[in-house]
Amino acid sequence: MQKPDFITVATIVLCVFAGVIIGQGFSIDVRVSDLLTLAATLITFFFAKNGLQHNERQYLNSIRPILSKYETFDNETFQYSLQITNFGSGAALKIDLLVESNGKRRTLIDYAQFLAQATRFEGPTVNISEPAALSSNMNDELLNIKVNSLNELEKLKQRLTMAKLYVSYENVQGQKELNSFDLGFNF
Repeated sequence: MQKPDFITVATIVLCVFAGVIIGQGFSIDVRVSDLLTLAATLITFFFAKNGLQHNERQYLNSIRPILSKYETFDNETFQYSLQITNFGSGAALKIDLLVESNGKRRTLIDYAQFLAQATRFEGPTVNISEPAALSSNMNDELLNIKVNSLNELEKLKQRLTMAKLYVSYENVQGQKELNSFDLGFNF
């Protein structure tokens, strides 16, 4: 059973009081004009309640973060970059990043180590960033891997197509959201 909200209770109380006042001040005869007035009042309260609910949904959507990932492979510098961007107008807070590959979920640091071991890179340069929050229209480079040859970059591309990035975060209202992104370019 749903708990009645304030507007519904206030409408019922006002209708009862209106009935008592009309009943004491005038004759007990119910006229069509009285019924029309009561109906107009109830309709007004109904539309006011719906308008308030609509405005609340609009407000919550206006402060919602919208996260997206962006990847680049540079064949000239043998470099891979993974960025995350917040296109929404609200901040994404308490960001938690996990990468799923080979049936296991790993942190970004563990995944970068797994990539280096699985592809046997010769001295890759790995830069990792795990942001705690992303404000509106802000981006952050999560992972940047520079390898020594095009062959190693191709191995990295193949390995990345088997992975999925999970980004969980909270919005400013405290609601938790989870986004998942496929990594690599799947053609």
